[in-house]
This record gives sequence, structure tokens and C-alpha cells, in this order.
Amino acid sequence: MADYYETLFELLISDRLKGALPQGPLNYALTQEGQGWYTSEKVASLADVFVNNRATIAGQKATDGKMARVAPQ
Repeated sequence: MADYYETLFELLISDRLKGALPQGPLNYALTQEGQGWYTSEKVASLADVFVNNRATIAGQKATDGKMARVAPQ
């Protein structure tokens, strides 16, 4: 029964994270997710990939291993 609550808790956190994402990263994460669902860690990772790739395309590549920050849409 404990595993059920942990899964439910993770699903709720993932859902809340998706609700807080700007449209671009959200659409990217949902597209990658397909019919299933990802943990909050995976959703955050996908959002990070989207933002950093967008920054690279826009000529704002992060340097020294730092993450680029792109203003939400």
C-alpha cells in the first residue's frame, strides 16, 4: 500500500510541476511523455533540455557549464 501512495504523491508533484511550466517547455515535455506519465524529475529534465536548446538556437548558449535562463513566453 505504501508504494501506491508514493506513486500517487509523485504523480501529483509531476502534475503540479507541469502546471507551473511556461507553454514551450510544457508542450515539449507533454510531447515526449506521450500516453504515459513522467516523474517530476524527468519533467524537470525535459524542461531544462528545452530551455537550454532554445537558448543555444537564440545565440544565448550557456558557458562554463552554467544553465542558460530564457524568459518565459
